[in-house]
Amino acid sequence: MDLAFHELSSPDEFASLSQEWDALAVRSGSPFLDSAWVLAWWRAFDADERAFLLVGRGGDGVLRSGAFLTRRPDGGLAAAVNVHSADWDVVADGDAARAACWREITQRAGRRLQLTPLPDSVAREAREALTAAGFAVVARSDDANPRLGLPSTWDELAAAANMKPRSTLGRSTRALRAAGEVSFRTVRGGPTLEQDLAAFFELEAAGWKGQAGTAINCDPRTVTLYGEYARRAATTGSLRLHLLHFDGTLLAAGLGCAYAGGAFLMKSAYDEDQGRYSPGLLLRAEILRSAIDEGCTFFDFLGSPAPHKLRWGAVPVTRWTVDGYRGLTRPIATYRNRLRPRLTSARDLVLRRG
Repeated sequence: MDLAFHELSSPDEFASLSQEWDALAVRSGSPFLDSAWVLAWWRAFDADERAFLLVGRGGDGVLRSGAFLTRRPDGGLAAAVNVHSADWDVVADGDAARAACWREITQRAGRRLQLTPLPDSVAREAREALTAAGFAVVARSDDANPRLGLPSTWDELAAAANMKPRSTLGRSTRALRAAGEVSFRTVRGGPTLEQDLAAFFELEAAGWKGQAGTAINCDPRTVTLYGEYARRAATTGSLRLHLLHFDGTLLAAGLGCAYAGGAFLMKSAYDEDQGRYSPGLLLRAEILRSAIDEGCTFFDFLGSPAPHKLRWGAVPVTRWTVDGYRGLTRPIATYRNRLRPRLTSARDLVLRRG
């Protein structure tokens, strides 16, 4: 397929074609490729990342494919992601447009191309594209993004859950309702959005995340990222800001979305002073119930495969990092693929023998 590719160098340029982009991005099934996330991420980290959008149009002027990338200091390219991003992929309206976009990326990448985090199928596609373009490839995988297939009713999910969360949930729910008034609501936009977002950010910063410096409110860039994303997702109807109150006070909250038939939980927090009531578990239960009632077919907890996620029956989904080395950098790939594993094995053998 012959496409004309060009680069967009600012989020303002991209905003004007966000609807065209979203028509392609939804095929991936990942909200991290949606324009709401791309624009929010770009605005948040524009001062730190040399990001640009590569877009390909057909002869009819219609957007056919694209990729969100950054320029590496060594002149190569990388996926425009950081620790807040759970997916990366090319967006396209079909196989031919995807292939054309991959060719364009590899042509522009110079000697180095780093792509992460990639689902299995995208990682295979990336390896094939890089190999065809003369790159030596290094790939490694990690388990992440625990995903749970959702049944048609809450009772089915509760019956299938590991006994520990099921028994703890019942006990905590009874104790909390006996102590005061409990309410749960999901915000999708509207006049209270700014107030509700601020309350969520404050709750998260009041706990261990605030002490560790990883809470959203600890960094103006993450305030921009998640605040901007929430506002944009609200305009498209995908935002899901879940709030659990106890006697009128925010007990727990989660920021997520509904996208491509599934539900995603990006950030969550709870009042750690009320830990005896297992507020995190209560929140997740209400969010899962809400997703089922909405007709979602899966729930993605995102992040690491922590035990509290796996107890619901979630299964980690593999994500890959694919590194390409070409020209003078190819020896690095040889070292990483062949020599480093041998050196690591030799070191481990010495340590075992003590």
